Amino acid sequence: LDINVQATYNNLVSLGLSYRTAKMMVAMVNFRITKHFKLCYAYDIDMTPLKNVSSNSHEIMLIFHLFQEKAPVKIDAPRF
Repeated sequence: LDINVQATYNNLVSLGLSYRTAKMMVAMVNFRITKHFKLCYAYDIDMTPLKNVSSNSHEIMLIFHLFQEKAPVKIDAPRF
């Protein structure tokens, strides 16, 4: 089970935290580079007994959005 929270500012920068029931925690940051690309960094923190012999991990991701997100359709409800 993963529990995630992410906050986005001005559709340019996102910060997030994730907790996995497998005793892992992840901190992440996303930067929008262009309309279609995002650069992301994540740091995984191991909170199990293996943390003494295993190091935490770094992840760098490049995300490509193939389709542009569309604004939700506004439907006016008639008033009676």
